[in-house]
Amino acid sequence: METKYLTGMPGDYNNCIVHNISGLDSVSINIRPKNNTFTYLSLIDIGITGTLPPTPTVNISNATITLPKDSVELIPNIQENGIPITSYTWSQVSGPGTGIIRNPFGANTVVAGLTNGTYIFRLKLTTATSNIQGDVKITVMPNNNNKPTMRVFFSKTEATPVPGWVNMFGDPNASLITVQDPATSWMVNSVGVGYPAWVPFFGANGSNADGTVTGDNSGVVPDLVLKGFWYTANVYTSDHNLKVSGLNPAKRYRLTMVASRSSSGGATAPRSGYYSINGGTAQFHDAFMNTSRSTMFTNIAPDSSGRIFVDLFIPPGTSAYGSMSYLNALIIQEE
Repeated sequence: METKYLTGMPGDYNNCIVHNISGLDSVSINIRPKNNTFTYLSLIDIGITGTLPPTPTVNISNATITLPKDSVELIPNIQENGIPITSYTWSQVSGPGTGIIRNPFGANTVVAGLTNGTYIFRLKLTTATSNIQGDVKITVMPNNNNKPTMRVFFSKTEATPVPGWVNMFGDPNASLITVQDPATSWMVNSVGVGYPAWVPFFGANGSNADGTVTGDNSGVVPDLVLKGFWYTANVYTSDHNLKVSGLNPAKRYRLTMVASRSSSGGATAPRSGYYSINGGTAQFHDAFMNTSRSTMFTNIAPDSSGRIFVDLFIPPGTSAYGSMSYLNALIIQEE
């Protein structure tokens, strides 16, 4: 069948060329010029009328688990609809690390070796004439040992979500930033804007991609947490850098900090995470190429208003710790 739609006609979908075809499961469309140098095509719309032939369907319920449990059984709901299934194939689509698929060629399977993060797995069904697939999302929460916990990770701009974590992003040198944990209602904010609490380095106080990652989510915190950070070039100030609020003054708390800086951009050692709590005795750890080290403060008492203050700084008069203090992750847990 040959027909044409003149280029001078209005671009009206109702004026399109229509071909009704029956009795075929495929068609060839040939486009060629006639009596002219060019022919033009803007849209091909293929619609199916009538009753479609039956095909199998697959649905898999999403799952959420909490570490240390690191595996989940996947039992899909498969309707064959009279069409025999010749094979099943499971694969991983995405995730922070590579999971173990125990039975990759069965209808049901167990995936194991999961870490804190979000995974997508896919089941493909094969029949004599087609492939059908279904995806399932598995959310793996961190292990908080059944204690109230707030986990915060830092970045320059909004980062990819990590299950069980709150992303604190932005520039503390430019604005006051506050985040709240949905589970505990605890809050963390950046206390003040700019100097003296947040001294920028070349105009910035954060990064999205200059932390060191493991590549398989095997670090002290997930790779997405290690990837970004905040930093400051200031010495200690009684104005503090972060305020944790909403805590119970009658309880005691454990605070864990993680600092990581890769060699990107020509960075070299020393690089440090140097901290104190409420202006007390400082602790630090080496941040350069770090994926395993952290600093922990225990038995910390909030003030009468339920607040704990966190200080980031570099000691004056020495170059042993580098020129900046980094913070990729802050974990607050009730003891």
